[in-house]
Amino acid sequence: MPLPKNVSRFEWLMYGSYVPGLVYAPFNPRMHIALLRWGFAAYVVVAIIFGLYTTIIWAIARKRQSWLRYLMLLLFLASLFDLPETFQRFSREAIFSALTLLGLMMHAAAYYFIFTGDAVPWFKRAKPVLSG
Repeated sequence: MPLPKNVSRFEWLMYGSYVPGLVYAPFNPRMHIALLRWGFAAYVVVAIIFGLYTTIIWAIARKRQSWLRYLMLLLFLASLFDLPETFQRFSREAIFSALTLLGLMMHAAAYYFIFTGDAVPWFKRAKPVLSG
């Protein structure tokens, strides 16, 4: 069965949201602090997080793990509590804040697609037919 359009859109938007993060990561003051504190281990942690994130997106889109889409939505909603700080930083770090907002908008659109349209039946599992 081919991937529904809304699920495909979710997948592309979520993977695409890596781009703003990768663009501003080298300039992110938090990353510099982490590098000073942890050294190379900071890169290892970031690589593990990206790997886990990629696996979760894949499991949602390709393996129809519905519970993971709810978990990711809750984590996204929790991340919105940082939004006021992003707006406060805008005057000091405009590019960083703009890229953060771009990533959030991509996530919001992705979650819209994964919970609407042809994505809804994609996550409803057919009940197995028992013979005999």
